[in-house]
Amino acid sequence: MLSNLNNPNPSAYNKRVWIVVIIICIVVLIGWLRMDSLNADFDKEGVFTEGVVVDFIKRRGKKIYYTTEYNYYVNGKLYEAESPIDVQHICKSTQRLCRGSVCKVQYLKSDPTVSRLIVD
Repeated sequence: MLSNLNNPNPSAYNKRVWIVVIIICIVVLIGWLRMDSLNADFDKEGVFTEGVVVDFIKRRGKKIYYTTEYNYYVNGKLYEAESPIDVQHICKSTQRLCRGSVCKVQYLKSDPTVSRLIVD
């Protein structure tokens, strides 16, 4: 009897839980498909160039994480980008890719604003 007072309609609660689980799965699937598509674009039309590590940016969310800001040129035009790769820790451990270091960048030939930092 007391359990009915705490949760008057357990089947409605279970339906809500399943709906939330399904929505989360759909979001994860879309993200995975988008990332897979972007990787295919890089494989198909990715161009490599050199860039320069500009800064490490401290981000706060549920936990603190760092991103790496880098610049690169395509046809004489400067592009600024940010990568989720935490190069700051790589810098400390290997003395590579510190601020001002030359880095490897891959961008899409059709859209040079789309790029990624390559860490060997």
